[in-house]
Amino acid sequence: MCHIVCVGQRTTEDTSAGQLVYDQLSRRELPSGVELLDGGAPGLDFFKLVKESAFLVFVDTVSGTSRPGEVVLIRDTEQVLTQLSNAGQGIGPANRSDLMDLMNGKTGAEVVLVGLVPPVSNVTLWRAAEMSLVLADGESESADKPRIAWTA
Repeated sequence: MCHIVCVGQRTTEDTSAGQLVYDQLSRRELPSGVELLDGGAPGLDFFKLVKESAFLVFVDTVSGTSRPGEVVLIRDTEQVLTQLSNAGQGIGPANRSDLMDLMNGKTGAEVVLVGLVPPVSNVTLWRAAEMSLVLADGESESADKPRIAWTA
């Protein structure tokens, strides 16, 4: 099973990009074997999610990675954890230990982050949604492919 987890907080413009991608993806038919999750929702069971997933695609606002308006694909697990653990990004302290298990290889899941560099436009949101679906549908592209950056 592959999960697309859109992270963020709707109440804060700077961290809402993942939630806006969730809105776009929730109106579409997802490929078989792909589940879309609202990572900003209270009560998301990260432990269960990490244990059940073969591949996790996180979607979130990122900083310090690229030029404004870009969509970036981050495959390095340490960088993914760093971005997801940033204050205000929607991953609470209770879920960080589950993410640490994931990042330290204690589960079989592969993880990537589709990051949106603010400010985001409708085109940026669309590109992030498309990239997430391509990754999830293919479950896992080769890890030795270069980082992808699409500008708005």
